[in-house]
Amino acid sequence: MAEDDTREGLSGVPNDDIRNTGVPMPMDEDRFQMICEDMLEDAVSYYEKEISPDNERALRYYRGKSDLVPLPHHSSQTTTEVRDLIEGMMPSLMKTFAAGDTIAVYKPSRPREEDYAEQMTNYANYIFWNDNPGWWLTYSFIKNALTQKLGIFRVFRDEKSDVTEEFYNLTGLTDEQIQLFEQDESVTSIEIVENSGAVRVTRVETESIFKICSEPPEDFIISRGANSPYDYDIIGVDRFVPVSDLVAMGFTYDEISEAGIEGHDDDDTDEKQSRVGYDTESDEGDSADPSMEQVRCAEVFIRIDKDGDGIAELHDVMMVGSSLKIFKDELATDDNFAFASPYMYGFGAIGQSVADLAMDFQDVTTAITRGMLDNIYNVVSPLKGINTRHASLEDIAEHRDRGFVRARDPNSVWNIDTPFIADKALMVLQHFDRKKQERSGVNAQSQGLDAEHLQSSTERGVDRILTISQEKIQLVAGVLANVGFKRLFEIINRMVVMHQSQKRIVEIHGKWVEIDPRPWKANYRVEVEVGLGYGTQEKKLETLLAIEARQRDILTQMGLANPYVSPAQYANTLHDLSKASGCKYSERYFIPAEMTPQAAEQFLKAQQAKPDPRMLELQMKQQQAQHDMKLKEGKLQSEVNLKQRKQMADAQLEMRDQDLDAQVELRKAGLDAELELLKITRDAGLKQRELETEAALEVEKIRLDAAVDTRLRSPTED
Repeated sequence: MAEDDTREGLSGVPNDDIRNTGVPMPMDEDRFQMICEDMLEDAVSYYEKEISPDNERALRYYRGKSDLVPLPHHSSQTTTEVRDLIEGMMPSLMKTFAAGDTIAVYKPSRPREEDYAEQMTNYANYIFWNDNPGWWLTYSFIKNALTQKLGIFRVFRDEKSDVTEEFYNLTGLTDEQIQLFEQDESVTSIEIVENSGAVRVTRVETESIFKICSEPPEDFIISRGANSPYDYDIIGVDRFVPVSDLVAMGFTYDEISEAGIEGHDDDDTDEKQSRVGYDTESDEGDSADPSMEQVRCAEVFIRIDKDGDGIAELHDVMMVGSSLKIFKDELATDDNFAFASPYMYGFGAIGQSVADLAMDFQDVTTAITRGMLDNIYNVVSPLKGINTRHASLEDIAEHRDRGFVRARDPNSVWNIDTPFIADKALMVLQHFDRKKQERSGVNAQSQGLDAEHLQSSTERGVDRILTISQEKIQLVAGVLANVGFKRLFEIINRMVVMHQSQKRIVEIHGKWVEIDPRPWKANYRVEVEVGLGYGTQEKKLETLLAIEARQRDILTQMGLANPYVSPAQYANTLHDLSKASGCKYSERYFIPAEMTPQAAEQFLKAQQAKPDPRMLELQMKQQQAQHDMKLKEGKLQSEVNLKQRKQMADAQLEMRDQDLDAQVELRKAGLDAELELLKITRDAGLKQRELETEAALEVEKIRLDAAVDTRLRSPTED
């Protein structure tokens, strides 16, 4: 049994006992940790052994390097087929994806959702181009795919906080305004600025935004057996990040240190160093700032049956440190990675890059070019034959242009002629150049560089050359669009619906629009809408112009109610013509096609009612003057109101004082009366008690007298 199968897991139980139970069972945290660690390390091993060496070699070839070692004292020239092909494809691909402002559109998944799908289309493209550096993301995605097999997008949610300070005149604020400030959740403090008579109101507005980043391929991992970009067991990124980034996520330094910060020495792979072009290891060693120490952090999505129900769920897992301790484990509905290769296999998540197709050509042309340059050098400066008895060997060894050689016999020194074969080498280079063009679709004609060839060819032949070339490049664009960008916009749709619960106001096509994603759905169909058609731009314009002319004739001859062309279809053609000419915002020139006739009439009236810029400037100045006047009037009125309110407050205070005095006097009189009544009541009680006591004494006296008389009479009677 292999060593990896016999090592003990984190719970102290051998791996074979854990893995081969035969019955799905709930996992404890130790078992879950061990399986996640094994899956991660297997994916890392797969990339480092199978993918990274090719990418590292491709990057070196892109930078003009070659694995062919030049012979001593021979040409070391290296050709740049890899870079030439990639840079030859980049302009066409960038124009395909970045020429407009709409990469993808959303289609409703059920009836009566057309408006929501259109809003989602506008908002998702706004997120890509405005909330994020869309042009750079597109460039980086395509460049990485052409060079390193993979272009990778990652989408995540972030919080954006804007802090603003507002100043108000203290005397101009009413109690109602202050109360509104206190009730506003975005207001964090209200304070009076010393010696200024102003009130400073501080607002902190937090907004949930969606960030998109282009991940470097050397940080990306995917399971070894993934059959497609959508079928995997593990996917994510594994890299080193500063401790500060993890602390910002809410983890403590002690937790991170316990997971293990050491182990950064082997982070910078050959692929990364080839990508950046220099050795990324610092001579100074680790950072002196503990917060900037690098720690391993793997953010992955893993399919695993943790709860033991027999179904593998998708878990969003973060593993940190040299021990790969799990810092986060959450159930997820989907991952947030979108990636694609230019040339995909029928089965497999990672395909080939343009560099993979061109590196062998670079080796061949490098070898031929070096031999050709050596031949030219030997023809121009041929080797010398010498009779050492009649000529100086030292002079031959130190030969310089227009120098001399000491010799007794003129025939003792002669040239060893080298046949000139550079012309034949050029023919071989041209052969391999044609093969390279056939493989990639990039040639001088498609880039508009070979004017001589284009002039000597028929128009039909030129169109055929350009069409074949563009078909190959457009096929690459189609793969990147329908695998990479389509997946990206599916993720944006899902994350917006799941995580944005507040309205947002954004500028779309020059208009401010309120976005409320709460009624939207997360399963809209995505269709990539970029310039994936075939033919040159001129041909597309010619076709659109021909369509526009035919539509115009039908509308002119048969009227608006004809059965062939509607005004909306004609408007679509005008918009397409405008965009094909490079104008992003065709609404500046034509009414939007989706407008109703009533809305179109209002739109026209609004356009016609636009004032002259000079009149507009004059009106703005007048409005500003009126605004200033109103401010002054408002300030004076506020001061008057403040004085009136102060007088009223003083009067109310005086009346309140008088009322209090009267109440005090009244209360005092009441207390005096109560005291007198108590005194009278007390005196009456005392008098009553005195009378009762006297009566009791009198009765007792009478009783005693009677008793004495009785006793005195008793002996006499006896």
